[in-house]
Amino acid sequence: MIYKKTDELKSKSIIFANLELISEMKTEGKSYEDIASAINISISTLYKYLNYNKYINTSKRLSIEEKSKLDCLNTIGDDLNTEQVKGALYKSCFDRVIDYKDCLVDRSGVEHIINRQLVIPANVSAQRFWLINKRGNEWKNENAQLNLTAGDGSVKSINIAFSDSNDKESQTRIANIESELKSNNSK
Repeated sequence: MIYKKTDELKSKSIIFANLELISEMKTEGKSYEDIASAINISISTLYKYLNYNKYINTSKRLSIEEKSKLDCLNTIGDDLNTEQVKGALYKSCFDRVIDYKDCLVDRSGVEHIINRQLVIPANVSAQRFWLINKRGNEWKNENAQLNLTAGDGSVKSINIAFSDSNDKESQTRIANIESELKSNNSK
């Protein structure tokens, strides 16, 4: 039992001596495993201190000042990660094109570098999520009306049923209508 108390005190002192490093690593999005390895303690010990409010024995060993420092530390990576997720969600609302180079070898053994593109289609669920949060009254229904305007000013309306199973169907319907509108523009 004495060994365990000594071990706990050692872990506690290691954590509080490395608050700045832990803070930096959390800001960089490092995992608990990476942080624990860097300061040479177990993952479970790090988790126990960073989430002290879930562990009565750990909570009892901490002063109000120490708890305050840990609370500040716990919020450090959260805002940054939230912004990254928001950015990724927003980007996934649109088609994305990734340019890359491919190397092909012909029959004579000559290498040819070819520029290629990978098109990642927009994610309809992300679009729906975004629209519900930005214009909730218009988009909270399971069905929504989408108006597409052609270059000649004509408007084509379609109803879209939102569900995970209809994502591809909705995308196909939108693509068909867009191509129809484009062909009307070219006439």
